[in-house]
Amino acid sequence: MNSKARILMILLTLIPALSLLLANGLIPYYYEKWIQTDPERINPAQVALILGASVTVKKEPSGVLKERLEKAAFLYHTGRVQKLIVSGDNSKLYYDEVNVMKDYLLKKRVSPEDIFIDHAGINTRNSLIHTKYIFGAKRIVIVTQKYHLYRALMIAGILDMEATGYPANMGFYKTNLSSRVREFFARIKDIISLYNFDPDVLKSAKKYPLSGNGKQTWNVAD
Repeated sequence: MNSKARILMILLTLIPALSLLLANGLIPYYYEKWIQTDPERINPAQVALILGASVTVKKEPSGVLKERLEKAAFLYHTGRVQKLIVSGDNSKLYYDEVNVMKDYLLKKRVSPEDIFIDHAGINTRNSLIHTKYIFGAKRIVIVTQKYHLYRALMIAGILDMEATGYPANMGFYKTNLSSRVREFFARIKDIISLYNFDPDVLKSAKKYPLSGNGKQTWNVAD
């Protein structure tokens, strides 16, 4: 292999890696301005979207999920949002994130009719898509840990949604290296998949407007 061919191969190898690094560096920088740690500075919104996370074998929220639920309940009781969407994985017979989330919020004195369930929020991308096209949300507050908020806000931006991020960092959960690495690659994956997303696939899906009663969504598996 001559020197020119060797240089070309090196460039072809480096360009995708450099693009990945550049994109992941710019995304947190760009979306930082949409993250608000002071709830007093969050403009009132119709709904808060609580992104799902793991639950325990005792059907209790894990530390990471508990933080999200506590923060969302606070926004609700202080009047920053009127409704809550719990979006998580309910795709397996013996694993159910969303009803654990719903039950926790009920214990926090959230009115049943104000809790909407997205049973098919198996990933962040689906959660945002359903929030827009199934529940009809226009302005939202996304509640999750800060490292996760950058990607969630990126997806909301691609979907042309008005979103504010409220970080759920209360000390119950410490973000580990594997979570950050997973986010690194998930951002690129979501950009690619959203580029190919066609909202017409949800035309026939039953809609649950947030002006209605959230209890209508409790026993539905979309």
